[in-house]
Amino acid sequence: MERTGGFKLYGWIIGGLAGLDLGIKSVIENQEDDTFPRDLPSAKGIIKLHKNHNDGFPFGFMKEKPELVKGIPLMVISAMAGALGAFMTGKGKTMEKLGLSIALGGALSNLYDRLARGYVVDYFSIEWRSLKKVVFNLGDMFVFLGSAVFILSQAVGSGGRRASFTGAKPPAKRTESNVQAYSGTGEKERQPNREDALLDFKGSWIRYGGHALTAL
Repeated sequence: MERTGGFKLYGWIIGGLAGLDLGIKSVIENQEDDTFPRDLPSAKGIIKLHKNHNDGFPFGFMKEKPELVKGIPLMVISAMAGALGAFMTGKGKTMEKLGLSIALGGALSNLYDRLARGYVVDYFSIEWRSLKKVVFNLGDMFVFLGSAVFILSQAVGSGGRRASFTGAKPPAKRTESNVQAYSGTGEKERQPNREDALLDFKGSWIRYGGHALTAL
């Protein structure tokens, strides 16, 4: 029952964030081109609204290869969704689940744009230094935020595990009886914790996916 509630919660996060971004994109698309760019009301000139169509990745990268622009995000999103599903099978890892959900919400919105429109709608810029040259959408922000939450939670978790190993007590000194008891029986020697090894492997694999998501 608890697991079902978790699926619903993170599903609502993903769907809600994707829906919010797509809704704003629809409003922007329905407005006349000559009304852009313009300042966002009540933003005191910090945010400017645009109506930009991006055929590629951020900064127009690979816009001349539309099939790859559609296929690469689809593969990355599939991998990240699988990673979220893997995390959902166990307890804890709340920040990892939250980060993946936020990133997936933004990534799915941009993927829908690429598949349905053939381009991504970017609609605001931050009028501060070099940022004013880049036009974003909320989907981009969700991808960046979700990736940051996920990577930070992984880094904190890894640091905690290293600290626990570092602070562990040194093994007891072997006596002659211990040596005799363990001689010729390598199977009785202490083996690495398989669960920790599996978690480290899964965390490392998903971390590369988190970096890849920042390109969506």
